[in-house]
Amino acid sequence: MINNDMDKLRHFLKESYQLPSPLTIDEGCNYGENHWKYVKEFLEFCKTNLGLPNIPNINIADNRNNGMTTGAYEPSTDRISVYGKGRALVDVLRTLAHELTHYRQRLNDQIKSNDRDWNLEGEADAEAGKMVYTFAHQDPNYMQIYEL
Repeated sequence: MINNDMDKLRHFLKESYQLPSPLTIDEGCNYGENHWKYVKEFLEFCKTNLGLPNIPNINIADNRNNGMTTGAYEPSTDRISVYGKGRALVDVLRTLAHELTHYRQRLNDQIKSNDRDWNLEGEADAEAGKMVYTFAHQDPNYMQIYEL
């Protein structure tokens, strides 16, 4: 009974108070409905499989800010930026998973300074590849991420 009431309350609050989404995608990326769909589903997949309590604020940008290469995670603000303009969706998703792994590393107190730690970078690269491959192969429709 309590779970049913809690579910009703959650639904009411979600419908009544539209909180800002932690995900924004700049218009210049020219993402269509399928892009949005796969990004959102991939974020939920990563949240579950990386054991994250939530999704931090994420911007898929149409420009490279502050010397960003393909992505950046800012531990002091828990903000992720990923360069998305003109890139294949699968590459953007891989970068998202890489940066989400850095977020998990911060939550686990593994990030000790602003200096690049190559062991943490290697872990983020490995997790990102695993996340994309596993996501794409869990459903034949998800293979479309390689085409967008």
